[in-house]
Amino acid sequence: MPLDRGDLTVNEPWLGQETGHNKECEALSLIHSLRAQGQSPIEWLAAIAADQTLTEPVRQRALQFARDWK
Repeated sequence: MPLDRGDLTVNEPWLGQETGHNKECEALSLIHSLRAQGQSPIEWLAAIAADQTLTEPVRQRALQFARDWK
C-alpha cells in the first residue's frame, strides 16, 4: 500500500501486517509490562487471556512465554 509523504510515495506492504518478529516483540513486551507491575507468572496468564486488544497469535505467544518463564 503506497503511503503519500508529501512529494514522496513509499511502498510499505508490511504495514498493518503482523510478522513473526512483531508477534514475538509484542508478546515479550506484554510479559515485561506485567512483570514490571509486580504480577506473578500465574497472574500473567489471566491478564493475557482477558486482554481484548491482543490478536490471537500474540496472545498465544504471550501465553507460551508466561508458561515457560523461569
